[in-house]
Amino acid sequence: MKQVIATVAFAMLGVACSGSPASTTIGNSPSTSVAPTSATTTSPDVAPIDSPCLVGDEPFRDTGLLGTAGDDDGDARQVAALRWAAHDGCERFVVDLVSADGAPATSSGPVSAEMLSSGVVRITLPPAIGLTAVADAAFEGALAVRAFVVRDFPGTLLVDLHVNPNSEARITAFDSPARVVIDLRPGSGATATTTPVIGENVIVFEPSPGDAAYPIRVSGYARTFEATVVARLLTLDELAAETFTTATDYLDAWGRFTMEIRTGPSGRVDLFVGEDSAATGDPRGVTVELSMG
Repeated sequence: MKQVIATVAFAMLGVACSGSPASTTIGNSPSTSVAPTSATTTSPDVAPIDSPCLVGDEPFRDTGLLGTAGDDDGDARQVAALRWAAHDGCERFVVDLVSADGAPATSSGPVSAEMLSSGVVRITLPPAIGLTAVADAAFEGALAVRAFVVRDFPGTLLVDLHVNPNSEARITAFDSPARVVIDLRPGSGATATTTPVIGENVIVFEPSPGDAAYPIRVSGYARTFEATVVARLLTLDELAAETFTTATDYLDAWGRFTMEIRTGPSGRVDLFVGEDSAATGDPRGVTVELSMG
């Protein structure tokens, strides 16, 4: 099955990112404050007058809910590829979707996106999309940095697009073939209030480096062996506290984790989050410098 998915993903790289949107809703539901807007359709026979990621009336936002998109009923079941392209004045990130048999899906189903305070655009995929052929990708963009496919706690999939500060974004869904699109453009000022600590096999969202207090909530996602994630509090290389947990995935996607260190020493400490290498026993992960009050 993965060979079929990979073949489809490679074939879909030739699909233009600027295809006509179908069944797209960018706007508010009764539970949100996002203003409703209308969908814009571009004829494939007419050359766009602007960069494809700037065409249309859908608003760009730098915080909170970006919008929702997609039909209620979609046939997408798998993430096939993560793509990125730079255009004049903007960047476009694309999540390609395929059906259960690996063929191009017709529609995504309902999707949404929000801009987190950490400078991450989080795409929530429908529960029906439970498989992925790709776990992450790196980009050479001025705005887009990296993307991760993450298994959420309920078992559903998220796609996290890490962007540079001072980025604005919007979401659109395209049909036939199904893909979810995040358009990015420079904003008017730095918007991210925190920055995840990124390592080879672990990304830590909490805590941020700097001042902290007990209990320490440790959260993020990882691809550690057998999904085991350990957190150690160190002072002058001496172990002061330790705990561990199991992430939600490690084989096909990144797995979310959360744990807590209830108490420990005050002052300057190092928080290690990661794993011990199965081959050498050496720690592999990230270290977050904290000042405990």
